[in-house]
Amino acid sequence: MIPFGRLQQQLNVLSDLYSKYMLNVNLSKTNVIVFRNGGHTRGNAKLYLNHIQVQPCIYYKYLGIVFSSSLIWSVPLKRLPRQASKAMSVVRNIQHLCGCVPVEVCFILFYKIIAPSLLYGSKMWSYEVRKDIEDIHVNVYKYVMGVANFATFGECGRLPLSVMYMTLCIKYWLRIAQVYDGKRYPKCCYDILYQLGVADRHTWATGVKNMLYRFGFGHVWLSQGI
Repeated sequence: MIPFGRLQQQLNVLSDLYSKYMLNVNLSKTNVIVFRNGGHTRGNAKLYLNHIQVQPCIYYKYLGIVFSSSLIWSVPLKRLPRQASKAMSVVRNIQHLCGCVPVEVCFILFYKIIAPSLLYGSKMWSYEVRKDIEDIHVNVYKYVMGVANFATFGECGRLPLSVMYMTLCIKYWLRIAQVYDGKRYPKCCYDILYQLGVADRHTWATGVKNMLYRFGFGHVWLSQGI
């Protein structure tokens, strides 16, 4: 963890660099988010850029993912179905323009257009089954075939989306867990999460651990790899 004093020093260097090359920072799009387990932000948790305080925030969107100061995924997960609904309207427009579109083509459109919106950032939140995500998948079957149940998934050769996003999560965990360079940031963060899990704190690492044990792969977690 970097102390606020050191962060302020780095911001001062950035401010001097921008002044040197006559550049400006858009402070209306620049915020500070302090990750914490509830409670109020400490009074000394203030950062300044060119003598102007960078405003703190509770939620911040970065690379399309909304992060919360308490690291709760409820807010970004609410956004994903809305984004997928917009993509679904594109598929419906295609059907409207093209007339009767074969079922297989509708599935291809789903996995090419809608699924990426639903699974965006899933490596971080997909260690549990997310009902709101699965509901979108079910609604697609209702729209395309008029029915929706797990038997229909099997008849069509499809699987619930949870299979896809949990697999992505496990693959990502394996990549990080098997990194041997302990100085890389993802590995450093993972080591911290792992130690917090040992101390009975719920983290992303403990979510992955519970998922592996739930499906009978506890030995993979114990060995931290395959």
